[in-house]
Amino acid sequence: PYAEWCMSINLKSRGQAYGRGFFPLESSMSMDIPECESWTTNWLKHKPGEEMSETDYRRGRAYTMINKYVSSAAHLTDKKVVSCEEMTNTYNVFNMSLQQLKIGGDMGIVSGVTHSVFHGFNYMPQNAEFPGWIRYGAYYNENNNWWKYFHLYNDYKARIYSVLQNSTNFADIAILNPDGDMWTNIGMQNEPFPNTHFAQYKTLIWEAVVKNGGACDYVSEQIIDNASFENGCMIYNNRRYNTLFLLNVESMSLKTARQLVVFAEHGGKIICVETIPHLALGLHENIEDADNVVDSCLNVVKNNFEDNFVFVNRPDSNFVDWYADFQQKHQLPHAVSIDNPDDYIMQTHYVTDDDNDVFFICNCHRYDKKAVTLSFDQSCSENGKKLFLWNAESGEKYVVPNISNDGSYVVELILPPATSNLLVFEYVADNQYDMCDVNVQRNLVADNLSGWNVRFNHSRENVAYNDYFDTLFDVSCMDKYRDFTGTIVYTKAISLVGDEDLFIDLGLVEGVSELYVTNVKQKNPYKVGVRWYGKHCYEIPADVLIDGDNVIDIHVVTTLGNYAKSLTDNPVAQYWTNKGSKNQPTQPMGLMGPVKIYSCVNY
Repeated sequence: PYAEWCMSINLKSRGQAYGRGFFPLESSMSMDIPECESWTTNWLKHKPGEEMSETDYRRGRAYTMINKYVSSAAHLTDKKVVSCEEMTNTYNVFNMSLQQLKIGGDMGIVSGVTHSVFHGFNYMPQNAEFPGWIRYGAYYNENNNWWKYFHLYNDYKARIYSVLQNSTNFADIAILNPDGDMWTNIGMQNEPFPNTHFAQYKTLIWEAVVKNGGACDYVSEQIIDNASFENGCMIYNNRRYNTLFLLNVESMSLKTARQLVVFAEHGGKIICVETIPHLALGLHENIEDADNVVDSCLNVVKNNFEDNFVFVNRPDSNFVDWYADFQQKHQLPHAVSIDNPDDYIMQTHYVTDDDNDVFFICNCHRYDKKAVTLSFDQSCSENGKKLFLWNAESGEKYVVPNISNDGSYVVELILPPATSNLLVFEYVADNQYDMCDVNVQRNLVADNLSGWNVRFNHSRENVAYNDYFDTLFDVSCMDKYRDFTGTIVYTKAISLVGDEDLFIDLGLVEGVSELYVTNVKQKNPYKVGVRWYGKHCYEIPADVLIDGDNVIDIHVVTTLGNYAKSLTDNPVAQYWTNKGSKNQPTQPMGLMGPVKIYSCVNY
C-alpha cells in the first residue's frame, strides 16, 4: 500500500521492506529505492577489519544479513540505487574513526549498496552541554575532531556511487536460501537480526563467491517460478544466471521443483549444498504425493543431467579456500581469478551502458596490506580495451600495466590496509594517461626516525602540552595523555642530500594525519597532504626540500573516546563509554611508526 500510494502521487518510494512477516526478497522489489542497513547494534564491537568469523556471521562484517536480499531485489527489478542506513553505531560512538567508516562502507558496496544515508542524531540546541544530544550514530557533527576531514570520505563515496549508479551490477550465479524451510520449522524471523539462524553459513557462501572473483544474487522460489530458460540460463527480467545454488533446501513448491527440471534441460547447472530437496511446501490434500513430486523432479535432474548437477557437503571451515577448489573443479563462472583468495579481499562487478567492465576491489583489513594477482576474463579486454585505475579520492585515472603476454589481462596489486581500487576496462584511442606505479621499488633513505618534539593541542579544553619522545609509541599508554583528545604534533629536523622527490611512510597511525615540511627558504610550512585511512605515505616534492636541514611536522588528529571516558560527571559521555555493553577499553592514539623516508616507496 505504501509503494502504491507513492506511485499514485508521482513520488518514489523508499523503505526498509523487511522484518518479521515480510518476504526478505520480494518485499524490497516493490520499493523504487530499496534500503538495507549496516549494523545498528554494537556493529563496531564485532571488529570489522580485524576478524572475519565463520561461526558468527556478524563478527567482522559491517553489513547485515539482509543487505544481499535487498540488493538482489534491486538487481532483479533493474534498479540501480540501493540505499543503506549506514554506519549506525550504538557502541563506540566517540571512537569511530574515518578509517573504520571506510572499511564498513566498502563492505557495504560489496554487499550491493550504491547510496549511503549516514545515520546519527545531530539535532540539538546550540547550548546543549558537550557532547550534546545523542541517540546513536557515529557522532557526525562539528564537535567531532575529524569533522573537517569528513568531506574527504564523502567525496570518495560520491565518486564510487556515481560510477555504480550509472552501471549495472553483474551476476551469473543465483543462490536459493532455505527460507521456506525456515518458516516451516522455526517461523518467520526478524531480518536483519534473526532470533534463530537457519543455515547460518549462507552468508559465507556468497562471500566465498565474491572473494574468489565471482558474482551472485539471491533468488526466491517466486523468482524461479516466474523465470524463463534458454541457452543454459535462467532469465528474470534482465538477469541471466547459468548456475543455481540450493543451500540446505529440503522443501520447495511443486512448481519450483518442476522449473528446476526445465532449467537443467536447458543446460543450467544446479548445485545442492548439504541436502537435496525432497519435500513439498504448503498444504496439500495428499502430502506424500506432493513430496514424491519434489523428490522425483530432483531425481530427474540428478540422474538425467549428470553434467549439470552437483551435490556437495558444506565445509566445516575455510569457506573461501573450499570454494576456490570447488570453483576450479566444476568450472564455475567468475570474471576475475584471484591468485590467493583472502578473507579480507572482496570485490564486486558492474557493467556500464557502453559495455565496459567495472570492478570494485577492496582490502578490508584494518592493519595488514595484501598483495594480489588478478587475472581477468578475456572478454573484459576485447576490442583493445585497457584496464584503468580510477582514483575515487582525486578523480584521476591511470593505466594499469598488463604483466601477461598471452592475450589475457593479468595485473599485480598491492592493497594497503583499508584500501580500495576502482578498476575499469575501457577503450581509449590515445596514450594520454600515465601508467599506474602499483609495484614500484624505491630506495630507503632513513629508517625508524627517532627523537621527536611533541605538542599536544587539546580540542575540548584550552590547554596544550609540550614533550619529547625518543621513540614512537601509543600515547594512550601514558597516564598523562590517556584522556587526551585533539591534535598531536610530532616535529623533527631531517638532513637531506640531493634534489629528487622523497616519500615518507609514517607507519602505523591511529587517527587522521597531516604532513607539513619547512625549510630555511620558507616562511611558512608547506602542507604536503592529508591521510585519513590506510597507508599514511606522502610524496614530498623536491622543490620544497633543500640540501641540509628541513623540518617535518606530523599532525595526528585523535578520536574523542578516551576523553569522553574521563568525563565522570557527564552522564551522556559516561553512558556511551563506560556503561554496560558500551564500556569500552582505552583506544590507541597517535603516531606509532616506524617512520621511514624513501627516495621512492611501495604503494
